[in-house]
Amino acid sequence: MLALGSFNVPTMRMSWMDPGPQSYRQVAQALYSAMPHALSAETLQEYGIAALPDQARAITREVLSVSLFWIHTALDALQSPPTRDRTFLELQGVIRSRWAIDLNMDSDDLAPYVDEFETRQAAYMQLTREGASPVSVFSETAAVLESNGVIRPEDQSKVLALLIDVVPVEAFGDILEDLEVTAD
Repeated sequence: MLALGSFNVPTMRMSWMDPGPQSYRQVAQALYSAMPHALSAETLQEYGIAALPDQARAITREVLSVSLFWIHTALDALQSPPTRDRTFLELQGVIRSRWAIDLNMDSDDLAPYVDEFETRQAAYMQLTREGASPVSVFSETAAVLESNGVIRPEDQSKVLALLIDVVPVEAFGDILEDLEVTAD
């Protein structure tokens, strides 16, 4: 694991997944554990990004959206539609239950986030249909943050570096590869 600010970024195959059959909830928990959670102002400062608490929460929301996109993409590629849908539904339940605690979000922000998330997912999906790489999707995330006034234009490359470091795209696939899911 590579220590990064207030959380750890997985750098190799996830060790918390047992090799045997897993419940949907266990898979969702493993995916959630692999995701970055609340990004503190201190963590952002490590990348040269000066952020007030509201800005840090906005960046966390975008990191959550792009992480969920890559998780859904991995589920879509590696699991059957029923398994994909059930696992993603379980993951959404975990996120709802940890929204204020791990993600440092206000409970009032959950409902608006769902609409924001769906819009972001559609944009990322379109990019990947056009052949965009993870770096291109991350660049779009940084551009969204800049266009929303969350970061300064000169901070886009810093956000790109942050995203590359903290969103474990390959690890999501590793968790789901050769996975056998059983009923809860």
